[in-house]
Amino acid sequence: MRPAAPLAPAAGRLDGLFAGALSTLLGAAITFRRLLTWRALLLAATAGLLAGALTLGLPSPALVPRVFPLLVLCFSALLVLPLVAALPTSDRRSGYEALQGARPLGSLGWASGRLAGSVLAGLLLALLLVVLAQQVAGRRPMPRIVSGLAMGAEDQVWRFALPAEVSGPFDLRLETYVPFVGSGSLEVTTQRGGSRHVQQLSVLPLREHVVVLPDLAPQRGDLYVSLRPSGGTVLGSRLPELVIGSRPLGADALALARSQLARLLYALLVVLAAACAFRFETACLSGLLALALEPPQQLFGWTLAAGLSLVFATLGSALQRRQGMP
Repeated sequence: MRPAAPLAPAAGRLDGLFAGALSTLLGAAITFRRLLTWRALLLAATAGLLAGALTLGLPSPALVPRVFPLLVLCFSALLVLPLVAALPTSDRRSGYEALQGARPLGSLGWASGRLAGSVLAGLLLALLLVVLAQQVAGRRPMPRIVSGLAMGAEDQVWRFALPAEVSGPFDLRLETYVPFVGSGSLEVTTQRGGSRHVQQLSVLPLREHVVVLPDLAPQRGDLYVSLRPSGGTVLGSRLPELVIGSRPLGADALALARSQLARLLYALLVVLAAACAFRFETACLSGLLALALEPPQQLFGWTLAAGLSLVFATLGSALQRRQGMP
């Protein structure tokens, strides 16, 4: 009987590790199932369709790359953060914490499972929202632009390589300045093959000017544009651009940056840790503040943030479970 005595502490430690792992898996499965309901999926789908529709309604195509990530991040935060914060706070009101406190589950394992299940469910809801928003917003028509190639150092002659299937007329975008007088003039000569077209335009003091160029059909090949400013008109430093039509933006062009996803993940960790100890309003406010901050950039920072969130969630869960026990 004596040789078996040293094995008792090891067996107790194994039992403790097994119970902790079981608590983590059980907490993660229960939390994931409670968060990922059909109502939450319907809300995520609706939010994704709305974000995509708002992107389609933007007045300028230039706003799409800047506005779309902000729309998706805001809708994801408004959907996911309250759902994650509501779970621990509702458990305290319904007596669910008292039920878990009566079971042989460790607070660390239970908090770890709740953290893992909430983060996984929240990211899946956000992913559904992003995918639907990309599919809808990808139909946004964007202009097909060909940049000009300078043909000489002194003369303002630009060559535009046009695909064979496109047809005009085309919009030529220029940067123009009229610094000394109220208006200036600009002579635009368009040449394609053996055809030539000359336009004399009045230029107002605007930063961007759009000139409509003819197709010069049936000629084919590159389009040569000569610009001769006069009357105080000065051409800007930006290269002239030729708009040759439009095409759908596509979902691939709307991929979110890693910084946006990292910001949402950081806010999820903060809101869940705060919800385990505080009220629903305080947890949501903490998540919104974390969303406005810069997330960690290195692996050590993420490890530290996840560890502190787990410690805070464990202490909050242990306190609430002890208070909820009869």
